Amino acid sequence: MRAEEIAEKPMVTYNELKGKEVEQYEVLRAVGIDMEILSTLAEHLNFSYRLFASSDGAWGSPGEGNVFVGMVGDVQAGLADMAISSTTVTYDRAQVVRFSSPYFFDADVLVSKAPTPIIFSSSVFFDYLWIWILIGISMVLCGVVLWITARFSVDPPKRYDLPFALLCSTQVLTSQGLPPNTAGKAGRFVLGSWIVGAFFVSALCGGLFVSLLTLSSMTPTIDTLEQLEKRILAGTNKVTTVAHTSTYEMFEQADPGSLYGNIYTGMQAFSTGRSGMNALLDDARLTMVMPLSYAVELGPDEFHVGYERFHPTYYGIVLPFGSPYIKDFNNQIHHLHSSGLILKWRDVWTEKPKSFGKDNDTAKPLSLEGIQGAFYILLLGHGAASITFFGELIIDRLNRQSLKKTPI
Repeated sequence: MRAEEIAEKPMVTYNELKGKEVEQYEVLRAVGIDMEILSTLAEHLNFSYRLFASSDGAWGSPGEGNVFVGMVGDVQAGLADMAISSTTVTYDRAQVVRFSSPYFFDADVLVSKAPTPIIFSSSVFFDYLWIWILIGISMVLCGVVLWITARFSVDPPKRYDLPFALLCSTQVLTSQGLPPNTAGKAGRFVLGSWIVGAFFVSALCGGLFVSLLTLSSMTPTIDTLEQLEKRILAGTNKVTTVAHTSTYEMFEQADPGSLYGNIYTGMQAFSTGRSGMNALLDDARLTMVMPLSYAVELGPDEFHVGYERFHPTYYGIVLPFGSPYIKDFNNQIHHLHSSGLILKWRDVWTEKPKSFGKDNDTAKPLSLEGIQGAFYILLLGHGAASITFFGELIIDRLNRQSLKKTPI
């Protein structure tokens, strides 16, 4: 039997069939789960085989006139009697070839380019831009309110000009001292709340600087489908997979507006997994959906593998219609499953799944949510200062009116 797989090409042969010249490469040696299964089937069913690589390096996709390319096309055209190389079962392929019972089950994961260190200046200023803006607004607002309470307060008659008030709020934030002779009760409320708020802001920002200087900050990764969906809808990321596989059909046939449907709007497909991997290395915004058994073989220095696993994928042996081996193959595959041999071969030939993409619970990034308490304190201080300030003005006006009415 002529069996095909996607493999290296140590030797080349040429065949001509139905007026079409096809270049095929005979594989002299191959190892792996598929080869363990093929050799076991050959031993128990008493057949021999020669192994060839796919004529175009692809698994199989429809071409013109319902003629497939790839290994499925080679089996359809009679260039091979069977193909075994992690070929997923799809509806389109099942219209032109027969599939055996599934011999291997896998799960899909998200693979992207490995994260890279973030430049310190970019991480400090751009990632926390809104925090710095809010701190600056608070500092200026505190200085303005302090100046207003000093300028218009009736107790005591101390006067601050605006530059001095802004300098005072800056001194408090940078822990450089306190302004002397704070004007009025309202001014003391403002200054007191700003001291407490500035303490928390300084402590949190100091912790941020220490963490950024001592810990390696990396670019964000994609570990789940929900994260991928958000970035695709935002237009910042794209996704890819191998065309005409069961994984591709899952996204293609998903309902518009669903999780998979939204992800499909940013999908571009490649004919082979190798071309998709090369595209990953060239584009940091690209994420590839691939089987876990392939992902665990990738180098962690080049690729990041997400921890979420989804969409069970199963592989079958490709046979032509009318093949007399389909029933015997299915029986033997059932025996291999029940005996546990396929699981054993999986453990032998695949890397142990790593703990991919787990969140670090010991370090949390600085955010507005984490620093909001300091601004709440500042708002309470401004509220108390406003009530005190307007209360003093009202009491002072009432006192003046009563003095005018009192006869001398």
